[in-house]
Amino acid sequence: MYRGWPVIKREFVEMARTRMFILGTILGPFLIVLMMTGPLMLMRAGGGGERNVLVLDASGAGIGAEIAAALDAMDPDDMGGMGSRFTTEVRTVRGEATAEREAARARIGDEAAPLDGYLYLPPSFMETAAASYEGRNATSQFQMQQVQMAAQRALQGRRIAETGVDPRVVARIIAPVQLDTRKPGSDEKEGATEIFYVGLMLAMAIYFAVVLFAAAVMRGVLEEKRDRIVEVLLSSIRAREFMVGKVLGIGGASLFQMLVWAGFAAAAVVWGPALAARYDTAIPNIPDIPMAAVVSFLFFFVTGFLLYAAMFGAAGAIATSDQEANQLQFPVTVPLLIGIFIMYSMMADPDNPIAVAGTLIPFTAPVVVPVRAMMTEIPAVEYAVSAVLMVVTVAGATWMAAKIYRIGVLSTGKKPTMKELVRWLRTA
Repeated sequence: MYRGWPVIKREFVEMARTRMFILGTILGPFLIVLMMTGPLMLMRAGGGGERNVLVLDASGAGIGAEIAAALDAMDPDDMGGMGSRFTTEVRTVRGEATAEREAARARIGDEAAPLDGYLYLPPSFMETAAASYEGRNATSQFQMQQVQMAAQRALQGRRIAETGVDPRVVARIIAPVQLDTRKPGSDEKEGATEIFYVGLMLAMAIYFAVVLFAAAVMRGVLEEKRDRIVEVLLSSIRAREFMVGKVLGIGGASLFQMLVWAGFAAAAVVWGPALAARYDTAIPNIPDIPMAAVVSFLFFFVTGFLLYAAMFGAAGAIATSDQEANQLQFPVTVPLLIGIFIMYSMMADPDNPIAVAGTLIPFTAPVVVPVRAMMTEIPAVEYAVSAVLMVVTVAGATWMAAKIYRIGVLSTGKKPTMKELVRWLRTA
């Protein structure tokens, strides 16, 4: 019987029965979805509302009324639900309109005559297409985009009319093309955004599971080292077997949690649309997940956890206090953060050199490969090289971590220097 099996069993049970593990297993999928959709929901919650705008028209062409009409007709849904509805009034002015602009400025924030801002169209507006807006909502990206679009539509319409061309003909000419996007061999319509966000959710699930559970290895090692429990345990089991058993036990618990999350995701895909229809709503379109993405997710989750668990285990053996452990945790997780940054470069091109490098580098591959597999077909050679490098790196990291663990877990006092770590690797 493998002597590390009792350690594996103990670590699995100790991890799985904790309150945080149970809550994480149940609430984890909701938290991941909330992190992905929360920013968009907050942005929408911050938008909307009614906005009162005064148009001061000094253009001499009367285009202010057309801009006001276009602004009043703006639909907030055109801005993804983050726009506003406008109520406008138009006033014809002359030149710089200094007095009128001062009066409008005084009304901004005045409860008696509420005004959110004013749009000033100078005498040169018809030629230069340059206007100015002043208001308390001037820093709102979406509202200012609505004002700009309304002014642009009105000015373009006026210029088209001056040429004698029927505006309906122009609208037909510049009508956007409706592009139906599909992956090769797929019968489902799949947007690039939906595909990216599904891949991002897979990568974030790996990131949080690896960081949380691998960090648990570090905390466990540090606790046993500090309480001197490990001295008793190492009298009946080798240091390497003990560390590997700890990693496998906690890794098994994390894999069990991921399987529960996968079951939740499968149930959401199967029953989600019917449940949403019952409440007169709809859920976002969920693209097909390629088998390559599923396989890469499982492989890089397991190997990624083993890699970072070994690194965290070594960090726990090196640290002599909780403060030192916290200081060591950040540099260990930096490569995963770099992998998340690399993912965003794939929105433009999933096969760009940075994405390929992120696929081949073992420390970033756990979060890069699942997203890239969702967005494109990764060449078999890159898969093979990435997998081989990952396995070799895991084996090397485990070997080095076991050597550091063997000496470091019995060491007390100050944290070892880099020179001492090199000596541990040579002599352990």
